[in-house]
Amino acid sequence: MNSKSIIEKEVQESQYIDIRNICSINGSAKFDPNTNITTLTEAINSQAGAIAGKTALDMRRDFTLVADIYLGSNSGGADGIAIAFHRGSIGFIGTMGGGLGILGAPNGIGFEIDTYWKATSDETGDSFGHGQMNGAHAGFVSTNRNASYLTALAPMQKIPAPNNKWRVLTINWDARNNKLTARLQEKSNDASTRTASPRYQTWELLNPAFDLNQKYTFIIGSATGAANNKHQIGVTLFEAYFTKPTIVANPVDIELGTAFDPLNYEPIGLKATDEVDGDITKDITVEFNDVDTSKPGPYRVTYKVVNSYGESDEKTIEVVVYTKPTITAHDIAIKKDLAFDPLNYEPIGLKATDPIDGDITDKIAVKFNNVDTSKPGKYHVTYKVINSYEKIDEKTIEVTVYTKPTIVAHDVAIKKDTAFDPLNYEPIGLKATDPIDGDITDKITVESNDVDTSKPGAYSVKYKVVNNYEEIAEKTIAVTVPVIDDGWENGDPQGWKFFSGETITLEEDEENALNGKWVFYADKHVAIYKQIELKNNNPYQITVYVKPEDEETVAHHIVKVSFKSDSAGQESEEILNERLIDAEQIQKGYRKLTSIPFTPTTIVPNKKPVIIVENFLAGWIGGVRIIVEPTK
Repeated sequence: MNSKSIIEKEVQESQYIDIRNICSINGSAKFDPNTNITTLTEAINSQAGAIAGKTALDMRRDFTLVADIYLGSNSGGADGIAIAFHRGSIGFIGTMGGGLGILGAPNGIGFEIDTYWKATSDETGDSFGHGQMNGAHAGFVSTNRNASYLTALAPMQKIPAPNNKWRVLTINWDARNNKLTARLQEKSNDASTRTASPRYQTWELLNPAFDLNQKYTFIIGSATGAANNKHQIGVTLFEAYFTKPTIVANPVDIELGTAFDPLNYEPIGLKATDEVDGDITKDITVEFNDVDTSKPGPYRVTYKVVNSYGESDEKTIEVVVYTKPTITAHDIAIKKDLAFDPLNYEPIGLKATDPIDGDITDKIAVKFNNVDTSKPGKYHVTYKVINSYEKIDEKTIEVTVYTKPTIVAHDVAIKKDTAFDPLNYEPIGLKATDPIDGDITDKITVESNDVDTSKPGAYSVKYKVVNNYEEIAEKTIAVTVPVIDDGWENGDPQGWKFFSGETITLEEDEENALNGKWVFYADKHVAIYKQIELKNNNPYQITVYVKPEDEETVAHHIVKVSFKSDSAGQESEEILNERLIDAEQIQKGYRKLTSIPFTPTTIVPNKKPVIIVENFLAGWIGGVRIIVEPTK
């Protein structure tokens, strides 16, 4: 009820509201929880009963109080009922008797309904004709202007004497217009007693001396003396802006065995605030606490806080000590394209247990599952189980769908005598990747490697990689050491000879050399040869670089290349026969003549085959390039 408008309406069996949350019942007053009616006095002499507010009102805001009151059946009985709004402390009760329990309330303004016939003995000399009133009357009064009696603040009006009928009292405060009004109306609707127009009276007090910046509380009092009557009240509506403090505390569930301090258990969100005092959480006390976290079950904690004005609030929360169930489930890895049922895949080891319910595996449900075994990747399955106490456990596992890794490696050609490390030769572009493990190049191993860069030829390297799921990938590449012979840039004839057996002579002629400054020149038809180690079934290719002495002769300048599988044999295989005019022109007047690939099949072991180059007219040979053709 802190800092908000409260509108109480009819509740369940009773037409009246239970006011005990904002009021205390004092003296002879008795509250009937079955009807929500408070009997302030019985029809007994010298009774005094009061309902005192446990909270305060914000007078800057309107309020309305509507109550049914019963003044008794004795038309000459005493003393009546009064209600006052005052600056006294919470629970204040004033002078009884003629003071009706409101006399003496500090800075108070009340509304008295006085039924005592001899009122003049109490109110002699009062204003607005109060002292001259005889019999039942009502009106607005000051509670502390005179210490001996209630002082009228506006004209009094006579009212019907007690007649065994209930009446409706309405008190309304209009803060904007600074006006306090009261209305009193007979409640009887019995056909035999009902008048054509129900009787009602109104009172108005303009500019009452309320300090709108201060809190006010209230009291409803009644008394009997030498004369008596039964006095009762039932509140049907109290719409007001109450300023009592407010405790905020949330009910909590606590796992078995958890340490619990009701004032310092964060999930409760314990806090107390007051519109004037601000945060008063430090003033909260525990009125009741039966929590035992060693035993499952529901418990209660009741908190109380009192502000500087004496207003209080209480809040009771439920604390449930529970034992939640437990799901057991393991992360798994599953091969691509395998069937997968998250509730029936044995490697998961799915199980749910509860200390009280036992095995509740059959209650497990799948809350989330995005596993797609058609695509490698990491997925998740979330399981959920609820025990008989509505306590929940959830478990998320990771499901890895795996497949083979992939090795990327390119065939390469390597120059003779080049250093070669199959794991670190950049042109190979060696790399291994896995959809799950990522880059696993560092896990690649060489399963076989017959590469010998000292000898031209075709070789192979076989790689292997294993991912974290023991899946294997293998890749074999071709490594070719292609260049058997490559000219004579350094002046070395490289074993080329005339058929006379003499080694050819190279001339130092930078102007006519293809590369560098060394070149072979013949002024007429010449044939040269070289014994070379070749292998059967390996493809080879030969390129000859020739520059004619006379460019005019290119149309009939022929270059021929032959192959003999046995240098001592008579048979040879022609692998190139081309005129210079048909050859590719390159730098420095040279023509490039390249044979088609040829594959020896008749080489005899321990016999060195021969390559023969014939240049049919005068000119320069810049080099002879013999390579091993890479296998596609």
